[in-house]
Amino acid sequence: MLEAMAMRSKTVWLPAVQAWSRAVVVLVASVASLTAAQASEETAVDFRREILPILATNCFACHGPDAHERQADLRLDQEQAATETVIVPG
Repeated sequence: MLEAMAMRSKTVWLPAVQAWSRAVVVLVASVASLTAAQASEETAVDFRREILPILATNCFACHGPDAHERQADLRLDQEQAATETVIVPG
């Protein structure tokens, strides 16, 4: 009788544990893929949104759009000009 109860107990719990284990594996895989996607998005830098404001605050007085005020023929208000001369993307 005890053996029968023990067997029934195992057969009832085993599918529940397997289903729970699968759910945990799917959840972990989902979180890992989302984290990887987010990490790759974070590595991409938007020049206009992230770099240009810093340059505008600190550099445009001497290296901005005004040709008469520009020093060392260094223009940092345009992405192409900035990345060709002093800013290394990446």
